[in-house]
Amino acid sequence: MTKALDRKNITASSLVISDISQEAIALAQTNIELHSLETRSEHIKSSLLTKTPKSLERSDHLIILANLPYIREDERGLMSLDTAYEPNIALY
Repeated sequence: MTKALDRKNITASSLVISDISQEAIALAQTNIELHSLETRSEHIKSSLLTKTPKSLERSDHLIILANLPYIREDERGLMSLDTAYEPNIALY
């Protein structure tokens, strides 16, 4: 997202990555380094469903992109094998 904004000459943007999974944060950090965004990003182990990171509260302009869990726990047995590769915390 930050790189896309750069292409529109909106270079004052920054990125806050919030996830409850340390593995997801590590992957995001790898992507941050790949795109040379270390000085414009921070990562927080937190759930957007329960607690808003302080970094987001002080923003005048905010875009939230989220891939929150989207399957009810009681539907777990109904899922196709297509979801088998996804971490459970990403789905339920």
